[in-house]
Amino acid sequence: MPPSRPMPTTVGKPLTFEVLIAELFEPIDSPTVNDILALEKAGKLNFINRLQLTTLEEQTAYVQFGALTSRVTGRATTGLTVVPIYNSVNLGTIAQITGRVADDGSIVAQVMVERSGLAGGDEGPFDPNLLTPPKGVDRLTTQSTVRLKPGEPLLIGGRQATLGSDSFKTWIVLTGHIASEIPARKEPPPAGTP
Repeated sequence: MPPSRPMPTTVGKPLTFEVLIAELFEPIDSPTVNDILALEKAGKLNFINRLQLTTLEEQTAYVQFGALTSRVTGRATTGLTVVPIYNSVNLGTIAQITGRVADDGSIVAQVMVERSGLAGGDEGPFDPNLLTPPKGVDRLTTQSTVRLKPGEPLLIGGRQATLGSDSFKTWIVLTGHIASEIPARKEPPPAGTP
């Protein structure tokens, strides 16, 4: 978790960021943002994770979704019994964004996105007769500073990988918005007014 920061002395504009993490198995090399959004609309993405964060200029927005997963990392023998040794690992998705509005109306954002999971899927139940090592953790992390046009998505990172005969691609798309001013609160009419 990021360290706590002091409250700002001046309040900047409110910013909203949308992070799209898309995994596809379509045979598309170097897709564009429009390709990814078209595949999402057609329902052809194998995995989709959409996060939304709202913050003020120069203040960090942070969100984490996931699980603390226990996994077997070793075994111990006590007499004739073999028992597993467990270790916990955080798996899931983290996004952290700090932005500001530039003089030209664009949004400059520092972005860190991480997605992690067990390589090869879930582990099966503990079998004391198997001596296979635990599965590794598959992690995709991107960290960069980008300039966004408000409301226009930008492809900020991704990967293409092959595992055996399987090929998969993961792409990260970021969209930034300058939130509109909050309308003034309307006072209710005095009691008894028609």
